[in-house]
Amino acid sequence: MRQEGGKYNKKEGYSLVLSFENGVFSLNFSIAKEDEEILYQWTKEICEYRLHVYFERKENKKKK
Repeated sequence: MRQEGGKYNKKEGYSLVLSFENGVFSLNFSIAKEDEEILYQWTKEICEYRLHVYFERKENKKKK
């Protein structure tokens, strides 16, 4: 079963905004062409931030 706006999780009863299948993350909604660049930049910044935090915590654990 599919609903507009995303994949439908029958067991839980909601649409998924993101999915991860076969090693690939995907958005389950359409992005306007003019918004693709900003979405890419935001995603990149979030990933870089998360990686920075991860490695910073890892380094702090080594020092203890």
